[in-house]
Amino acid sequence: MKVSEMPYQRITVEEFKEQAEKIIAKIKAAKSAEDLKAARDEYNKISEDVDTAASLANCRFTLNTRDEFYNAEMDYYDNAMPLFSEIENEYKKAMLDSPYRAEAEKLINPRVFKGFEMSLKTFSPEVIEDLQVENALVTRYSKFMGELAFEFEGEKMPLSVLRGKLEDDSRDVRRKAAEAIGKTMEANADTFDEIFDGLVKIRTQIARKLGYKNFVELGYYRMGRVDYDEKMVAAFRKSVETDIVPAVAELKERIRNRLGLEKIMYYDDAISVTGEMPRPVIDTPAIFDNALKMYHDMKPEIGDFMQRMLDAEAFDVEARDGKFGGGYCTTFTKYKQPFILANFNGTSGDIDVITHEFGHALAADYMFKFAEPDYPTGMETHE
Repeated sequence: MKVSEMPYQRITVEEFKEQAEKIIAKIKAAKSAEDLKAARDEYNKISEDVDTAASLANCRFTLNTRDEFYNAEMDYYDNAMPLFSEIENEYKKAMLDSPYRAEAEKLINPRVFKGFEMSLKTFSPEVIEDLQVENALVTRYSKFMGELAFEFEGEKMPLSVLRGKLEDDSRDVRRKAAEAIGKTMEANADTFDEIFDGLVKIRTQIARKLGYKNFVELGYYRMGRVDYDEKMVAAFRKSVETDIVPAVAELKERIRNRLGLEKIMYYDDAISVTGEMPRPVIDTPAIFDNALKMYHDMKPEIGDFMQRMLDAEAFDVEARDGKFGGGYCTTFTKYKQPFILANFNGTSGDIDVITHEFGHALAADYMFKFAEPDYPTGMETHE
């Protein structure tokens, strides 16, 4: 099935709650670990429906942030997802509190239960309204950036296209592109400040209501980090400052000499060689043709997966007005289908998408085949 053909139907909180409460009752009435696992499998099925519907709505919104129908669906999910989370955490608490948990961990990967514990640390019914505000701010930012037009030499274009000019071999073009970005951002500073300030305040409020000093600790739990903490990352940042920054500064000085510049400016940051920067010399269809060949040469099963992605039209890579300006890989769990969004702009970044985001898609495909659906991966696994 092609991604564009996947049927979308909103899942209501009421219908999900009715189904989930029956499963939670089964968990509490379980007489064995096998009963617990059966209830968990049943819950994963209804959770899959919610995840798929929300993912389809978000994806189609990001493909066209002006689409009125999916704008309305995003408004719905911004408000509904915290309510789904409340129900989900009732399920997770029932699983964790079951007297058969230890025995069930022989049937279900113990990390699933660790993931449940982590999830409970990120939520309380007390923060539902705050989460709804946070979701709305995130959606507002995505919509605003997708519709923001940048003027460059008399032409209006999305940021994703203009960024490509920051790698132009002409320093004057790079400078003008950087200035065009800056001018548009500055002209909309009030909106950016309002969204950013709103996110900082609401996330701090959520964290404090949950018993944390600030959002940092909560952020680690949200990302599913179970094997390293804030202090360890602080040590890593210090190592970046003491070891990596001096090395980068030395490399930048070599680049400055190579380019014959008196001083490297911010609009020179993406340039490392004289003449043209490496960029694709073929069009988008040819990029995909070559990627398909590369992955088949790498390993037939990877090539086969790439072909399945192409057959499903699971890529949307051309930049256009109204499209979300970043890049991501998402999944439609019910259909076991990954999907990649990107914005090609004629730079080497176009090739990066076919490796980086495709790597996420391949990992997702392996997860569908071999992992449990509620197995926690964590953000560090993603990147």
